[in-house]
Amino acid sequence: MTLHFIKKVKPEGKDLRQLLHGHLSGYIDGRPIKTLHASEVTKENPGFCARRKALMVHTGQENPDEFLSTSLSVTFNIGRRLEEDVQHWFADMGRAVGHWDCRFCHSKYKFQKRPAKCTSCGGTLFKYREVRAQSQYAYVSAGLDLLVDKSLPSGKLTYVEIKTIDKEEFKKLAMPLAEHRARTRLALRLIEESDDPFLQQVATDRAEVLYVSKGGFGCATPEVAQYPFPDAQFSPFKPYAVERDDASIEQYYAEAIKYAEYIASGAIPCRICATTFSPQAKGCKQMLACFQTPNKEA
Repeated sequence: MTLHFIKKVKPEGKDLRQLLHGHLSGYIDGRPIKTLHASEVTKENPGFCARRKALMVHTGQENPDEFLSTSLSVTFNIGRRLEEDVQHWFADMGRAVGHWDCRFCHSKYKFQKRPAKCTSCGGTLFKYREVRAQSQYAYVSAGLDLLVDKSLPSGKLTYVEIKTIDKEEFKKLAMPLAEHRARTRLALRLIEESDDPFLQQVATDRAEVLYVSKGGFGCATPEVAQYPFPDAQFSPFKPYAVERDDASIEQYYAEAIKYAEYIASGAIPCRICATTFSPQAKGCKQMLACFQTPNKEA
């Protein structure tokens, strides 16, 4: 996403807070409307509707740019930096597998553990680039936050979904949030349905969601005392296993298939709301277009 400056004259005062707000607040580009991401399919309130998205594509609309306040900009940056730290911590252990870009000359290294140095320029700083799992059937893809070599008996890599979370919310966690669990299960299916030969090296029967506290300290974790090395009994990490369960995500996958059929044929999917008074229809910006368009359009 690209950050744009707000379309107004920003004051050049000497107040540090004013300068930072002027620099950090702005607009980010909306995602290209035609593409479909797993996070969009599994998002709740409102749920994903293939017909709504197809109507937007059909009428040449685009997702609007989104205003990002200074507070949100800082929050997102903290989360993004923390996610990058996790990727590199596993790389330091020799366990992170993915694509890597040299930060100096931008040479690219595909699907491997982090290089010791760039073969082109000798640089030693790299950026982790997510591997994308693109279904051959459902026209939906998922960015895989991290692939970890856990030395499984199968020799397969483990897909890890990294979620950074507010420190108070972190303390309350007892299981993965429903939306995160659904997205992870959908990603497992997309990995299996991908024709990317690299992804044949990734296990598709289970994954893990790794929550990381933005507060750093985490909460008391008695299991740490059982580790074969000394450490304080607090952890900023909560990993949860997520088993593959296609039945639990069938409603999401079915809508993704409808959108794939629209991309292939141009036929707009059928309406899912019975009337304009349906709960989802009330808040839908495509509601009028939806009910003015016949249910089957070639």
